[in-house]
Amino acid sequence: MKKMGILPPDPVYIFRGDMGPVHSLLFRISPYIEHLYTGTESGNVHVWDFK
Repeated sequence: MKKMGILPPDPVYIFRGDMGPVHSLLFRISPYIEHLYTGTESGNVHVWDFK
């Protein structure tokens, strides 16, 4: 039986920055704030603004 490959969906957002592997994520969405917080392997926290 031949397996059919499933293509991944197109990304909605692409975040680019000078960081290493990401180990944690937190989404903060409210009427006033839309942020994504990422914690990296080196211990840094990056804040990404969706607006």
